[in-house]
Amino acid sequence: MPGSKKPIKDETDPKHLDFQARDIRESSIYKSVRAYYHHLHAPAFGKVSGAEDPAVSPDGALIAVTGSIRTSLDQPLPDSRICIANVKRKDGLKVITRGSGNQHMPKWAPDGKTLGFLSDGEEKGIDEVMLLELGGFGEASPLVATSYDAKGKKADFVNGRVEYFSWSPDGKTVLLGVAGKEADAGDAAGSGKVSDGKKTDVPEWMPRIMAGEKEDSWRSVWVVDVEGGKAKKVSKEGTQVWEAEFKGNDAIVALVADGPGEETWYDAKIATINIEGGEEQIVYTPEFQAGFVTANPSGEIISLVDAVCSDRGIVAGNVSYFADGKQIAVDTKEVDVTHLAWSGDEKLFYDGVRGLANVAGVIEWKHGKAEATELWSTHEATGYFYPVSCPIPDSSNIAIILHSWERYPEIMIVEDGELVSIHSLAHEGSKWARAQVGERRALSWPGRDGLEIQGYLDLPKDTGKQYPLILNVHGGPIWAHLNRWGQSPLVAQGYAVLSTNPRGSGGRGQKFAHLELGDIGGEEVHDHLQGIKSVVEHAIVDPERIGVTGSSHGGFMSSWIITQSDIFKASVPQAAVNDWWSLYSTSNIGLFERFFFKVDPYEETNKYIDVSPVKLAGRYKTPVLQTAGADDLCVPVSQGLQYHQALKQNGVKDSVLVVYPGEGHGVRKWPAYFDLMARSIGWFERFMPSDAKGLEGLKEEAGEDSK
Repeated sequence: MPGSKKPIKDETDPKHLDFQARDIRESSIYKSVRAYYHHLHAPAFGKVSGAEDPAVSPDGALIAVTGSIRTSLDQPLPDSRICIANVKRKDGLKVITRGSGNQHMPKWAPDGKTLGFLSDGEEKGIDEVMLLELGGFGEASPLVATSYDAKGKKADFVNGRVEYFSWSPDGKTVLLGVAGKEADAGDAAGSGKVSDGKKTDVPEWMPRIMAGEKEDSWRSVWVVDVEGGKAKKVSKEGTQVWEAEFKGNDAIVALVADGPGEETWYDAKIATINIEGGEEQIVYTPEFQAGFVTANPSGEIISLVDAVCSDRGIVAGNVSYFADGKQIAVDTKEVDVTHLAWSGDEKLFYDGVRGLANVAGVIEWKHGKAEATELWSTHEATGYFYPVSCPIPDSSNIAIILHSWERYPEIMIVEDGELVSIHSLAHEGSKWARAQVGERRALSWPGRDGLEIQGYLDLPKDTGKQYPLILNVHGGPIWAHLNRWGQSPLVAQGYAVLSTNPRGSGGRGQKFAHLELGDIGGEEVHDHLQGIKSVVEHAIVDPERIGVTGSSHGGFMSSWIITQSDIFKASVPQAAVNDWWSLYSTSNIGLFERFFFKVDPYEETNKYIDVSPVKLAGRYKTPVLQTAGADDLCVPVSQGLQYHQALKQNGVKDSVLVVYPGEGHGVRKWPAYFDLMARSIGWFERFMPSDAKGLEGLKEEAGEDSK
C-alpha cells in the first residue's frame, strides 16, 4: 500500500521513482507525463475537442452532438455541451447550451422544432431532460414541470437521475429511464453509485450502511406529457427497467429484471408495458443477455441484439425481430451488431464489428422478411466502446464520428458509401501527439490450436531497433481492441504495445465469444503468448524486455499470465480480479461469474480458485504494480490487497498496491490519471527500460519544450 513519505525532490530517472511515496508530483516522470497531456490538450483548452452522441435533425440539415471541453490539466473531467454542425455549410461546430452543469445526449423531436438533451444544471450528477426550441436557440426549459412547497423546496416528481430518454413517434410524450440515487453505476461507467460525487450534509464520520434493497436503488421508466410537463411512472413496483423504448405511442418495450442489483442485468428479460394501465407482459427470455431493445414507430416489430456479454451496455451479437408472434433471426453476414436505430417503419440501421472492421448496414422489412444490406465498412472506429451511428432520415446515409490511430475525431456523413467531412476536431495538440509515435499495424496469428487471433501492434517513432514490448489486454472479456484514436504515452516513451483480441473477444461472432464460457484464464492465455511469439519471431521486439498491463479482465490477465509464463519482466494490473471465489460474494456482479464459469461457486469452489492469481502468486517473481479505485463495487479493492499480500508472502519483493480515492472501476479523473500513467511508465522503466529518450525533458510550460 502507498506510504506517507514526502514528495520526491530532484528526481531525474524514472527507474529511481519511489513507488512507496504518495506524492510523486515533483518527480521527473510525473512532470513529463503531465507535460505530455499539456501538449496534447492545451491548444484546445476552452474549445470543443471531443464529440459523441451524433443526432441528425429530421430534415437532415443539422447534426447535434455532445461536445467535450477542457479548460486545464487540473479539471478532473471535461465539461460537456450540446453543439450543432450544419451539414450543408460545414462552417464549424456551434455550442448552443450554456450555464451550470453539463449537458449531453441530444435528441430531436419528430417535427424537428425542439431539441431535447440531458442536463445536471439543477443538481450536480442528477440529470433531467431539458428542451430547447429550434428558433434562435434561446434558453432551455425543463421537460418535467416543477413546483415548490411553502418552504421553497423543489418537489421531486421524478426522484432520480434520468439516464436516457426518447420521443414518442407522434412527439407528444417523452420516455424517461430513471435511476434512483442509490442505484449502482455500471462497471463500464466507472462503477460506484449514481449519486457518487454529490455533496451531502452528512458528517464524514457517519458509517456507510449495507443492508437490504433501498427504495431509491431501482431503475424505472416514466412518460411525460410534453405540453403539460406532467410525469407518470409506467413500470410497476418490483420491476427493474434496464432500458426501454416506445412501442408505438401507447406502449413500451423494455429490458426488465426482478431486482435492482447490478447483477440482475445478466438474466434480464424482454417485456412490453402498456402506458395507460401499466400491464406488463414478458415476450422473450434470452439464453444469455440482450441489448438495444427497440421497436419500429408503428410498434408492430420489436428488435434487439442477442449476445453473450460481460459488461452491461457493451453488447455485440445477433439481431432478432419479433413480429406477428414469431422470432425472426436476421443474417447480418458475420457482423457482431453493436447498435440499432429505426428510421421509419421498414428500415432498421445497424452498426457492428467484423474482425477488426467497423461495419454499418440497414435491415429492410419486406413481405414479412428481414433482409440486411451492408452500406459501408472501415478499419477506423465510429464509437468509444463499440461502433455507433445515426441514420439520416429518408435516405440510406448515416452520420458518424470517425477516429483512428491516424485520425483525431471527425464528424462525418457516409453518403452513398463515401465519406463527407462535416467538421474535424483536430488541433495542434492532436497533431503533436500523433508525431510522437510511429505506426499501428494490424496483425493476425494462429492460436495454439490453430484458431486465428487478431490484434494491433503500436510502434514508437524510432525505427531500426528492437523495442521493449508491453502486452495490452482489453477488459470484458467480451470486448475488443479496435482502431480507435488514443495515442499512448507508453508508445511515446519508446515501448511497442501489442493489443490482442483473444478468443472470447467481440467482433468474431457468437461462437468465438462462447469459447470463453467455462474457460476463464484458459486457452486465452496462449492466444496472448502466441501473439508475443509472433512479433518476437519478426525481430520487432526484444524478448528479454516484455511486460503486461490491462484493466478489469485485462487486469486479471495481467495478474494471471505472469503465473503461466516466466517471460514477463514487469506487470501493471489495473482493477484486477485476483480471487474469483471471494469476488463472487464481494462484487455487485457476482452473477456474471456464474454465467462465465458455468458452475455454482459454492458447489464447485475449486473451479474458481484454480484460475485465481492468488493461488499461484509468486510462482515466478515478476514485479507487480497494482492500481485500484477505492470506490469500485465491481472489483473491490480487497482483490488487489489479497494479491499484494500473497505476492509478498511468496517471496516477490517488488509488489506495490496503489489505491486511488474517489475512483471506481478504473482511474478516469485528472490528475489521478497522470499519477497512474507516471507510476506505470516508471515501473516498466525500472524493470525493462526503453532505449528511447521518450518523454524525458518534456516541459509543461509553453516555450520550454526541449524536444
